[in-house]
Amino acid sequence: MSCCRQDVPEHLRFNPYIEYGYRPPMRPVQCLASVFAVHNETVNIYTHVVALCLSLYLVICESPLWWYTDGIEFIKWCHIIATIIPWIGSIVYHTFMNVNGDRDTYNRLLKADLLGIWLAQYLGGMPMMSASLYNLSDTNQLAVKTIYWTACFCGLLKVIHEQNFIKVSRVYFFLPITIRILLVALRTTRYGGGDPAAIVYVVLADSSSIIGGIINAARWPERRFPGTCDFFCNSHNIMHLLVLLAMYWMHQVNVKDIVWLTAQMNFKNIQ
Repeated sequence: MSCCRQDVPEHLRFNPYIEYGYRPPMRPVQCLASVFAVHNETVNIYTHVVALCLSLYLVICESPLWWYTDGIEFIKWCHIIATIIPWIGSIVYHTFMNVNGDRDTYNRLLKADLLGIWLAQYLGGMPMMSASLYNLSDTNQLAVKTIYWTACFCGLLKVIHEQNFIKVSRVYFFLPITIRILLVALRTTRYGGGDPAAIVYVVLADSSSIIGGIINAARWPERRFPGTCDFFCNSHNIMHLLVLLAMYWMHQVNVKDIVWLTAQMNFKNIQ
């Protein structure tokens, strides 16, 4: 099943240091069957399968979201959607990326994957942002949220129209992380809200994402050892593992902030 880099279409050769283990163009059924074979997308597929299973477990079985959500249903569902849906898009992308060797199909699958990242980055940031801004006036909250959703909309337009993944990724990763850094700074002042215990998880989540992005962009370690990381331990594999960790940390942030928000609203209603 596996073949060399020069034997696959050009759009599948995006990592010049991965020399072997590529899947040739396949029909959809063959792509699906290749999930049970070993190739250079195997780790990428299975890390996302593990992430999906873990997300479902955290959201359904080990989360207080179903009880501590009075008055903040929208925020709760932002977190649930952002925690589960992106993994499905990534699994589909990595499984079917070589279908028929067709570039247009590949680009559509890539955009579906990018849409999942958009959901994770922007919808996933709603609980943390809402909790951080809770102590501000309604006018200030509206101003910040307007800026935030404008950034969301611009990011979505990038997904739909941009052909250069590098440009898209800059908008995706650096803008949301910058917003979260500013919110963490706000939370250290008397004007910020949110569960104080959540801050450390924000730092862990964003550190994992940043390190994963740097490793993926640097193509390390396969750049240093070409051909030795074709199947396992290449930069994209490492990034996937770090993103899985980031998802877990952000889940902890959002659950803590959702519980904190619910408590604040209940206290306000009692008064």
